[in-house]
Amino acid sequence: MVITDHKKGEARDANVAEAVRRIVLGKRMYDKLESLMKSALLLQCKRKEPFVVILISAAEGYALKSLLVEQKRALDILVEVDAAANCYALMCLDTKVEGGFQFAQRLLRFMKTGFAEEIYMVVADVRSKHHGTSAVLGTLIETYFDAIDAKREGEAILRSFT
Repeated sequence: MVITDHKKGEARDANVAEAVRRIVLGKRMYDKLESLMKSALLLQCKRKEPFVVILISAAEGYALKSLLVEQKRALDILVEVDAAANCYALMCLDTKVEGGFQFAQRLLRFMKTGFAEEIYMVVADVRSKHHGTSAVLGTLIETYFDAIDAKREGEAILRSFT
């Protein structure tokens, strides 16, 4: 007689499914932001103009895209990373860390008062091309998933690249 532990197998399957979901979402993040980040690093840093990238998501059903379109400046670049995951990136050119972080905090307040749940946000302050596209995006994506693992819901996590 062979006895199997279905619960153990189900937990493993759930863990593998979550790992696959993260890999796919991480790839989408990287793919959607790579060329934009390369251009921004080249052009903005050459002009010695800092910029901020905000990576943000909320639970399904919250109108995050509408809020971002409404709140962003005309020259900010909105990137739909994955509509199904309700995940977006916002690149704010010619923005110093203080202004970018204040904007991120304001977005959080709007989302919380709008009853958004599962809000995860990483703010990258980029002032130099020293780190390169892969390092900035890798850190941004890694910090995003670390925030989910640490249950740092509803806060803006800042990473600086000087």
